[in-house]
Amino acid sequence: SQVDRDYAAARPYYLSFFALVNEGDPLWSKMRGLINPMLSYYWANMGRELEINTNPWNIGVATPAQIAVSVGAFPNEKLHKQWMVQTKSLALVNPGLLQRIIDQIMLNSSDSPEGIKVAEEMQAMLPK
Repeated sequence: SQVDRDYAAARPYYLSFFALVNEGDPLWSKMRGLINPMLSYYWANMGRELEINTNPWNIGVATPAQIAVSVGAFPNEKLHKQWMVQTKSLALVNPGLLQRIIDQIMLNSSDSPEGIKVAEEMQAMLPK
């Protein structure tokens, strides 16, 4: 699906991967190198699906936290709604992974109101 640019069809595969990788599980150490790229593409593909130019997000070099902020703060209502739905899906399948991203955003966004806003939105998505 990813290769064919059917980003919506690729999402369940990303979520399945995220459901499998939990810190502390034996699979974590084997899959750790894939986690960041998978998270980055998971969020960036939402923009691609809406034919938004994702080049400014520097997907190949940006961290997943940076991509999450770029997508979550992007001024496009459709993209923001999609980001909310899909980030909530991630929160349901792997809340620990999402918490790691939130922590990274908060650590690196102390002077970025948009980063803090995105992190707060993500925090609200975590299961109570």
